[in-house]
Amino acid sequence: FLKISNLTRKEFIETYNLPPLVYVPQIPTSLKIPFVVLYVLIFLLALFGNSTVIFINFRRKPTRTVSSYFISSLAVSDLLISIFCIPITLLYPKETDLITGEFLCKMVPFIQITAVSTGIFTMMCIAIERFQGILYPLQLQNSYTVGKAIKMLVAVWLSAMAIASPMWYAQKVEVIHDFLYNTYYTCCREDWPLPQYRQAYTTIILLLVFLIPLVTMAFLYGKVVHELWVKQRVHDAMFQALPGSEIKKITR
Repeated sequence: FLKISNLTRKEFIETYNLPPLVYVPQIPTSLKIPFVVLYVLIFLLALFGNSTVIFINFRRKPTRTVSSYFISSLAVSDLLISIFCIPITLLYPKETDLITGEFLCKMVPFIQITAVSTGIFTMMCIAIERFQGILYPLQLQNSYTVGKAIKMLVAVWLSAMAIASPMWYAQKVEVIHDFLYNTYYTCCREDWPLPQYRQAYTTIILLLVFLIPLVTMAFLYGKVVHELWVKQRVHDAMFQALPGSEIKKITR
């Protein structure tokens, strides 16, 4: 077509005002500086805060508790998110060739999904611990030992890695040619054999990583709030309704 129109490639594009055939997302110029400053600030705070939590919890060996192990696991997952999610989100719109190697293309999404899943599963473990500690305090000492907490965290991390493992198969490096601008773009994307596989995996992620933990934590913390607030108000009201002599007997 260029030969027929007797135009160069650049003249042809400028004459018809043609955009690139390959869309590369770009941050608006007015938002670039606030975007970079905000992401760098979040990255530094996450890096410093989570590293400090991990250092403090593992430095004090004699005082390690079940909660300290859960919080350390949560800090590790947040640290992985800050290292593998924030910089890539910040640089990828500008550096489209950021993840060009086959190994990096597979590893980075695997770590991202593992870190997010681990953080959510760990928060669910914390919710279960709080639930048992408030509603069944006498059983907590026997049911939640440090050894059991470590086993739970091993199960959490293995489950998260199992959920993220399809990324080693699905993620592929692809080189796309924009023949209009004669430009090559290297991208890392999911390439499933069938669209149904992508839908099935997305559904599994939605159920296991978001909906089920959300419903579970909402139920557990709802019971905790009911126990601490509603029942306590009922107990206080019943206590205030007692005659003074009965209150003295109880206090004795």
